[in-house]
Amino acid sequence: YVAAQRLHLRKWRKRQHWVLGGLAAAGLIVMSIGPFMLGAILFGAGAGGAIGAMMQYKRTLPRVWRKLFEQQQSLQQPFHYRWDNAGLHVSTPLAQALRPWPHFIRRIEDENSLLLYHSDAMFELIPKRWFGNARLPDDLEMLISVHVGKPHEADPSTQPATEEKRS
Repeated sequence: YVAAQRLHLRKWRKRQHWVLGGLAAAGLIVMSIGPFMLGAILFGAGAGGAIGAMMQYKRTLPRVWRKLFEQQQSLQQPFHYRWDNAGLHVSTPLAQALRPWPHFIRRIEDENSLLLYHSDAMFELIPKRWFGNARLPDDLEMLISVHVGKPHEADPSTQPATEEKRS
């Protein structure tokens, strides 16, 4: 769970590094050519922000994620996944669900995990260790590459009703 959350934040962290590094660099430039105090403030903000972000990422967030994992009883249950052309079938002792492939908007993966996103904030975690060799099975890889993140025809039954405007 913690590894999945780290993977989920990877893109945001890269942006954060660039912004804070740029702020610190701008501060150094301003200190050398302009008002020293303004440059020192910019540099301090960038460097301090980077240190704070690192502490949060290494210490605070993993503790929060572990606590949330322990609190959510549904994550403590064994999961069973299977897949076919209809989508990803997920079952636990308490529930069953079909996640149609077109409902996933994108995928992110590393050597340990695959995240299939329902939205920008919600994802399905598939640990690659389930497959032994840390590679996805060919049929699953093919279904994901064909369907996930591709534009699809909207299903009228899932669209909100719209009011017709008349002039």
